[in-house]
Amino acid sequence: MKSSERAAVIDGIKSADIDVLIIGAGINGVSTFRELALNGVSVLLVDKQDFCAGTSAAPSRLIHGGIKYLENGEFRLVAESTHERNRLLHNAPHLVKPLPCTVPFYSWFGGLFNSAFKFFRLPVKGFKKRGRLVVKIGMSIYDWMGRKRRAMPTHKIRGAKESLQMFPGIDPSVISTATYYDALITQPERLCLELITDTLADTESLNHHCAALNYASVVSSSGDEVTVADEPGGQFFTIQPKLVVNAGGPWIDPVNALLGIDSHYIGGSKGSHLILDHPQMLASLNGHMMYFETGDNRLCLAYPIGDRVLVGTTDIRVDDPDTVKCDEAEIDYLITAMAELLPGIPFTREHIVYSYTGVRPLPFDDGVGVGSVSRDHSIEVDEASGERTFDVASLIGGKWTTFRAFGEVAADLVMGKLKQARSVDTYKLAIGGGRDFPAADTADAVNQQLAEAYKLPASVVSGIMQRYGRNEGVLSALTEEGGLTPLAALPSFLHGEIRYICEREFVVHLDDLIFRRTTLALEGRATESLVAEIASIAAPLMNWSESCTADEIARCNHRLRTNARGVV
Repeated sequence: MKSSERAAVIDGIKSADIDVLIIGAGINGVSTFRELALNGVSVLLVDKQDFCAGTSAAPSRLIHGGIKYLENGEFRLVAESTHERNRLLHNAPHLVKPLPCTVPFYSWFGGLFNSAFKFFRLPVKGFKKRGRLVVKIGMSIYDWMGRKRRAMPTHKIRGAKESLQMFPGIDPSVISTATYYDALITQPERLCLELITDTLADTESLNHHCAALNYASVVSSSGDEVTVADEPGGQFFTIQPKLVVNAGGPWIDPVNALLGIDSHYIGGSKGSHLILDHPQMLASLNGHMMYFETGDNRLCLAYPIGDRVLVGTTDIRVDDPDTVKCDEAEIDYLITAMAELLPGIPFTREHIVYSYTGVRPLPFDDGVGVGSVSRDHSIEVDEASGERTFDVASLIGGKWTTFRAFGEVAADLVMGKLKQARSVDTYKLAIGGGRDFPAADTADAVNQQLAEAYKLPASVVSGIMQRYGRNEGVLSALTEEGGLTPLAALPSFLHGEIRYICEREFVVHLDDLIFRRTTLALEGRATESLVAEIASIAAPLMNWSESCTADEIARCNHRLRTNARGVV
């Protein structure tokens, strides 16, 4: 977004009556923004960083029902999660894909009593890996709970011989495997962005004001006013909301402190992930996610993401979300875990092309182990008090899969306080490039039709559909002069799509484009030459001076060096 366009947005905010201020543009804040805006509420969404730059950019990239939550008796959460997973497979098929998930077993009856004790909230002594029987029971319940609008097959059990043939290199002591189905999200950051752009486009004609600003920090509040600092423009502005939604995730308590509230709602834990360039491991996984237990009763996972492998995750309690990083000990832990699962496949730091860490915004609970804290969502409301004239609703917990349901609950609470009725339901509403996205059996025909309509090569259209879904704005950008020119450092990307992102997708800094609007960083493809080339395309569009461009390149390369090759 150019500085003049951003200034116009802020001028509009200053002159508008804003009903609701949402602080935090992670997936829960964005979902609540969408629900409120589509239902006629005047709402402003702000984040101190880029959209979806914090916790929501650092998940295991799964859209799942949470089969492990059954053991804790969280049936409501599992039911909601499986229903929302099935909806996302329909509403965002360009970014949410089915994923077969395989669990290896080392015994028939292991962990049976442990699971029963956990279910009844009894103390567990000792540890045994879960055996085939207890997981079979869980998968049967899981299939039943996901029956509503079923989108994928039910689970399947395999014997040792078939398992060892299907997954070369797996631990030969595995006696059996079971496969159930969940889903992965290829680009969570893009899905989050599309929810924002969809919402702004859909509310353009409505008679209320809606706006979203990245790099806009709440710095203080007094009485009925909240002051926001606009980083790109170097200015401050104030608004007078009727209600504030705190969607700060791990930062909820510090945000509340800015609003004059002393809260202790969050007890977060960090999870680190590694991205590997490892063709042998990729082949061994055979398109499946391996979901397996380690020797210390942790659950880890490994699955293909494009031509890379994602490995995760850790679960370590943290107090300060601003200081987290992927530690050397975590890398060692994940290397050891994979060596136990796939002893026939060597895995070293040399295979790591990227690492990332996020903080789960779990509810504060010092009475249980971090792995047992509920992943369900809840809302704490601090009523107007003293000088503060507005209520503050803090969105606690939640997970990627249930973002729509959580946003719906939050919006209904807000609209109840504002005495406004719901008129739009998002349950069946397609998202971004998922609108009119072709089914697998019609994809080739649709790609050919679009290629003919835009006079583009069919192979180019196919690549764009994989990255952006059915986004005809990108296709149109490719038809402009030079749009089809490949990047010298990465020919699979084209000048036109980089220009489209800069002009249409709220880019402020170069790393927005490298880390979140694309998967170039995640996949370990963002070389220094590629960063410099993309910066040369972005600079004139963003009105960056020569010195500003150099600063953007340095900022981006610094972060790449921090996250690549396991360097911390």
